[in-house]
Amino acid sequence: MKDRKKVITIALVILAVWFVIQCVFNEQLYKFTSNFKQGLMEISRKANETNELNKDQTDITEAEPANNSVEVMANKANTDPTATTTTQVQETEPEVVTTDPQANETPPIEENAQTQEPDIGDENTFTAETIKELPDSIMNTVEYWKKIYPNMTIGVGLYKLDGTTGYEYNAQTPINSACTIKAAYALYVLKECERRGIDIWSTFLTYEERHSDDGSGDIQLYASYGAQYSIADLVRLLLQVSDNVAYNMLLEQFPLNEFYVENSALGGQSDWSKWGKASVQQRKNEWLEIWNYVNSSAWYAQVLREDLTGTQYAYFLQGMQNWHNYMQKSGWTEDNPEYPATSQVAIIDDSYILIVLTEDYTDYKMGHIDVLQSIGGAVESYWYSQNGYY
Repeated sequence: MKDRKKVITIALVILAVWFVIQCVFNEQLYKFTSNFKQGLMEISRKANETNELNKDQTDITEAEPANNSVEVMANKANTDPTATTTTQVQETEPEVVTTDPQANETPPIEENAQTQEPDIGDENTFTAETIKELPDSIMNTVEYWKKIYPNMTIGVGLYKLDGTTGYEYNAQTPINSACTIKAAYALYVLKECERRGIDIWSTFLTYEERHSDDGSGDIQLYASYGAQYSIADLVRLLLQVSDNVAYNMLLEQFPLNEFYVENSALGGQSDWSKWGKASVQQRKNEWLEIWNYVNSSAWYAQVLREDLTGTQYAYFLQGMQNWHNYMQKSGWTEDNPEYPATSQVAIIDDSYILIVLTEDYTDYKMGHIDVLQSIGGAVESYWYSQNGYY
């Protein structure tokens, strides 16, 4: 009986030892197998990389004879007097292309919309290459366009934010300035709301048929009569998509005559018109006041800065080679022989004010967006040459 128990005990010990050995062996086998598989995968990856590299080198080598063939053909054309094919380089002036500034209008901006950059439009007539073909200086650029559009009246101003003049051309002549008046009007509305203690987010106005307008804007395209908009919404639409319905709705609460009393005192536009004419210097005075306001502690200072930053149709920026921060308001009329205008005012990089106002009663259908774009490019180069940065 004792011998039997002894045998069973020995057998159990042997079985336990065998089990332990199996566990250790299996673990090592698993590790070996995993490492082996990883090694195979690494070898395969390196082999693929080598093949791709060889393929690229082969493609380059195969492409070289084609380039040589072109060179041989070009040399033959230049040396063979009987050759009928010649290569000529012709210098031409940049092609003047115009576009409809309203062709790419977008739906109203959502309150919580997340965007990486403001929409400056895509009417980019001039690329970086064609901009280089234009005269370098601002003055020569203006003279260039005066030759292209001899009947165009243009005013240009470049100013530092302390009011110092960098460049002026025809700055005292009143010129059709279209919707650029809306920036100064928005400034007045926000100041008046603060004076009256009006909360622009909780005060609503109702869209009625009498507010309809055939011009630019989104309200008449997407809203029905009876829709309500806060004053904050109306100011945003007034500036960002140049909404004429928003303009009409605000004018009922903040009349033009009261606006012009204040705007005239600033040295701004003072013709008491809904659109009217303004000189470059009048627009300068308005935007110096806008600059002071957005940098103040006023209730709605940040609202105005953000609304002017999100504006569409930033033609100056379309002509520049680099991206810039900006606050701007442009204005134009479409196919209007009685009031032709394409204009823009902007503060670029919180550094300077650029103003271009144009009217042309002969080529009124063209809308001189190309002029604004190229002057924007010339000013960018000028600013860099004077200050060492874009």
